Amino acid sequence: MLFQHPYGNDAKIWVAQYNQSVAFLFWEAGYDVWLGNSRGTLYSKKHVSFKPTEERFWNYSFHEMGFYDNPAAVNYIRTKTQVSKIIYLGFSMGSTSGLIYASMRPHEAAESIEVMINMTPVTFLKYINNFLVYFYPLIYLMEVI
Repeated sequence: MLFQHPYGNDAKIWVAQYNQSVAFLFWEAGYDVWLGNSRGTLYSKKHVSFKPTEERFWNYSFHEMGFYDNPAAVNYIRTKTQVSKIIYLGFSMGSTSGLIYASMRPHEAAESIEVMINMTPVTFLKYINNFLVYFYPLIYLMEVI
């Protein structure tokens, strides 16, 4: 089971309430739980040629997450676990990227995803008021300092 986090968060959101967290509840129920981290989080700062201090490192959208990142994560999980299909649970941005994956690669998604659970997909970020959004590109620089 792959959990994909919402916008402005990372995979820690799925375990933030410790034993009462949704990831732990599914794990205790017998599911193999995988926590995905999308581009731009503290845990996703590596690129084959770009550095987080470069503007082009941050030049991506939900489309790239859904078209490239989700299939890579799903295929990685399937390879490691030797299962034919997984459960995908996305919240907000995780839902949107999951829907992009399913719509842009429908045959691959149908072969890889048993059930896709999408909670509150997001489409536009025009009116987001979270000031932390403006600091994401600076996180890498702050760690270096």
